[in-house]
Amino acid sequence: MKALKMGLSLTALVAMTAQSYAADLCDPVASAALKTAAVQQELMVAGFTCNDLPRYNQFVSLHQRELQKSDADLMRYFKTRDHGKEAGYDTYKTKAANLSANRSASDGALYCQAIDQDFEVAAHSTLADFIADQHLLISMNDACAVKYDHAEMAAARQ
Repeated sequence: MKALKMGLSLTALVAMTAQSYAADLCDPVASAALKTAAVQQELMVAGFTCNDLPRYNQFVSLHQRELQKSDADLMRYFKTRDHGKEAGYDTYKTKAANLSANRSASDGALYCQAIDQDFEVAAHSTLADFIADQHLLISMNDACAVKYDHAEMAAARQ
């Protein structure tokens, strides 16, 4: 089953990198919003998976203003890209969460240990610094270029 998931992920990755029709809309503000949303989704999943919801809630409270601004930037990006439609916004965030859930399932306790360190760093950093140091499950080129409207369009990046 794991090999099948990896094969499907690699196939989706090839499909994702082949598409670049939306990359021109992905300016630095949109790139930052895409990355921030992906990292926040991963921390949310970790909050549930690793029984660490208080630390996730602390992260959100600590960076609430910046997260709200970033989320508004993300919505604006998808509405601009998709001619006023919001579906890409919802789908992107769902896929980021699903990729995080897949990672947590495959990495087990190591995932929770790594996320524990991330929560610690986030508590003592600005949001911008914390996000800048994070590695994404979705590459930024793919995040900017891919229309997230098909289930097979997201793949885990290790």
